[in-house]
Amino acid sequence: GDCTFLTFLRHDGTGARWLIGWSSKLLTQKSGATATTELAAHQRGLEARAMPISLFLEDLTGFEVPIRGNLDNAAAVSAIRHGYSAALRHLARHSRLSLTHLNSFYLAGANQLSYVKTGDNIADIYTKALSENLHWQFVTALHMWNSRLS
Repeated sequence: GDCTFLTFLRHDGTGARWLIGWSSKLLTQKSGATATTELAAHQRGLEARAMPISLFLEDLTGFEVPIRGNLDNAAAVSAIRHGYSAALRHLARHSRLSLTHLNSFYLAGANQLSYVKTGDNIADIYTKALSENLHWQFVTALHMWNSRLS
């Protein structure tokens, strides 16, 4: 699955983050590698939400609005950074994914690609079953719950 957040940061490092959209697609075929599913979800999220929102905000403000992609799969991050993977060369034929396209996207402008540890991937709250502790950790980090209200 994937999530798209809109994040505004002030110069002092504080800011706000809003969930714009999320998806968790049921796969119609078995994937032999989790990198394949991560890449598919990531490309879908970029094309369906992140890029259109970024372009809209750039047109509205006149400023570049960079996109930061976070993936919790090291093989997927490596494949994007290199623009090619022998193990994933089937992607273009079977999944209509382009590692070259993703690579050039992250090399352009201020866009960033980062690896995030699975236990730190806040987007997992929308796409995976989590332990109770991790669930509440992410709920708190997303400011979805306010202890003063309970």
